[in-house]
Amino acid sequence: MKIDLNTLATRLDEWARARYFDDISAHGAGWSRWLQTDFAAWMRDRFPKADIQRDVRVLADEGPGIDLLLNAQSPAAERIAVFVLCQTSQESNFLTKADEAMNRLSKIAAVAEHRGCSVHLLAGVITEVPSEGLRQRGFTGIHNGNGMHLYMKQVNA
Repeated sequence: MKIDLNTLATRLDEWARARYFDDISAHGAGWSRWLQTDFAAWMRDRFPKADIQRDVRVLADEGPGIDLLLNAQSPAAERIAVFVLCQTSQESNFLTKADEAMNRLSKIAAVAEHRGCSVHLLAGVITEVPSEGLRQRGFTGIHNGNGMHLYMKQVNA
């Protein structure tokens, strides 16, 4: 099963609606990992033929890896690389972290193996201030509810 960007956004919204977030901020720093793990498991359960890899290392330095690589066995032009960044309850500089992540992620598209791959930052936030800042930076809203807001932006557009 090939996954395109519209399918990804739809499935992320469906997944988020299926989950109840009593207080997502209680997850602290761990909800980035939880989101990528739970979403990948949810996708595999509903779409067993979906080709999803997690935690793909790309850069040798401390730069981010790819949290979710969709269509992983397809040609690079059909792959969607997603890095997940989620706000914690203690975080006051989330937008700075998002800007830094976008700068680092732009390097992934230059790696020969992933040249032509669509690289995205998926941001999960729990308060309105970063939500507005993400929209101003060109992020598209995917889900707004259940105590969590999801936004995504293509980094190498």
